[in-house]
Amino acid sequence: ENLKNGGSFPEGNWSPASLARAISTGTNAPIFNGTVYGNLEWNMPGQTSLLSNFFNKDISFNNVNLISTNSANANGELRVRTGGSAGIFTMTVNGNLTVSANARLVTTSSTVTAGNGGSIAVKGNIINNGTVTSNGVIGTLNNFSIAGSAPQTFSNSGTFFGGNLLFAMNNAAGLTLLTPLTLPWNADFVAGKIATTAANILIMNDNMVYTGGSVNSFVSGPMKKIGNSAFVFN
Repeated sequence: ENLKNGGSFPEGNWSPASLARAISTGTNAPIFNGTVYGNLEWNMPGQTSLLSNFFNKDISFNNVNLISTNSANANGELRVRTGGSAGIFTMTVNGNLTVSANARLVTTSSTVTAGNGGSIAVKGNIINNGTVTSNGVIGTLNNFSIAGSAPQTFSNSGTFFGGNLLFAMNNAAGLTLLTPLTLPWNADFVAGKIATTAANILIMNDNMVYTGGSVNSFVSGPMKKIGNSAFVFN
């Protein structure tokens, strides 16, 4: 448990069942000295500092539970990639990702230059009641990948948004929507199907395009395309 205003989680041989808890009421988030951890619980309702609310490295966790990043504050978020150093970094969640109403998870900040960026790869179920987004400019990498090997589910009652946030479907075992889901930007169908229903529909916004798509990767069920830009339903 990190109760400090700032501080860090040490590098070490973390068991997948271990738990790193950031539960300070301070303004500064802890940093991560290592790259591989067990479970992560983040509950920092006073977080306001830009000095430590990022990973800026390839990092992996088991289950991630973001209870609060103080998302009501402009700086109240947890970033995969921010400005200051070149590179493309990925946050890998080997288990479930839960983002609560007072939490905001960002792939890439607006200060990152083209050619760099951050991505999130989730191998378990996704529950988003808060905000998952990207502030990345054109030319930055901003991927949210469905990356498991067992069937996954996606429940979204929060905000899933970002002008350059690419949704990548890359799980041959498939993804089932438990709520409606509007994709904020483009989609990449690599492997596996997205199972939808009339109630839990997949929506693609105006001017959105997709890449990939085949007999092995498609939307299985109803979907909707908004706008009159060219779009092909294969």
